[in-house]
Amino acid sequence: MIIIPVLSAALLIQAPHAPVQGFMDLGGLHTLCAPAPDQDPTAASLCYGYVIGVVDQLMVQQARRPALHLRRTICLPRETSAQAIHAAVLNALQGQSARSGVAAAGFIRQAMELSFPCAGGQTPKPRSDDSEPMR
Repeated sequence: MIIIPVLSAALLIQAPHAPVQGFMDLGGLHTLCAPAPDQDPTAASLCYGYVIGVVDQLMVQQARRPALHLRRTICLPRETSAQAIHAAVLNALQGQSARSGVAAAGFIRQAMELSFPCAGGQTPKPRSDDSEPMR
């Protein structure tokens, strides 16, 4: 039964990690949120769902931060709609090229920080999990 040891050894070898943290990069976000006219119209709904899902997770992560150690970087007014959040990200996306290697979730976080900054107008400090900053 030489097949079993060979199979076991093959399963232990791991593929190298992708250079982008997360499964979607900025190029993928462009494709999803700025579809070509001949593309399936469901892409717009997928874009909306992806953006709102990322922002929801950002808000949960921010709410779980210890108040004394890490300050909030996104402050959504209570009346902010999901449509306004989606529009803010699409607006930020318009000025960006479809570069690969930039994490889509990191881009969305930066768009939210610029569109919905917290009181005091302080620019959030970059964190080590950031991809390339928005320009």
